[in-house]
Amino acid sequence: MNAFLKYKHVIIVGLLPFLCIMLLKTAVLAGRDSDGREISTTSVKWVVKNDLIIIKYNLKTDPNMKIKVDILMKNERDTSFTAELVTAEGAIGEGYYNGNSHEVRWLYRRDYPNGFVGEGYFFEVRVQETEKENHWIYYALGAAAIAGSVVALIITNGQEASASSTAR
Repeated sequence: MNAFLKYKHVIIVGLLPFLCIMLLKTAVLAGRDSDGREISTTSVKWVVKNDLIIIKYNLKTDPNMKIKVDILMKNERDTSFTAELVTAEGAIGEGYYNGNSHEVRWLYRRDYPNGFVGEGYFFEVRVQETEKENHWIYYALGAAAIAGSVVALIITNGQEASASSTAR
């Protein structure tokens, strides 16, 4: 115990910052579990029925892969034009979409009451793998808490031992 007390300052100054740095590195690495790669779609088709646009697309992915599908309406004549699908339902957002004939129904008049004028509109389907859940951050936080508790316990016991030996 006297050896610990002799090196107590070195342990506090050296070990605790090291544990904090390791915790931060683990947290950063935990956030990079997924590469977020783009996945391509094929055969994007759409049709207008009254105030509804029905968009169909095919997608080939791993059936167990959770993905996020975003669809944007664009115009080939006006490259700055982008319309977001707010009131859309179906195979859009986060989910497990693999296979053919995925359907999205967009009530476009709710998002754009005046509709769209002209020609050259098309839909861009963006598909991206979502981040995988990673529990390493919880393990790292737990390990840091345990290590900090052990160091604090050792320091406290060392101080009590030196206080009791000086009291005698």
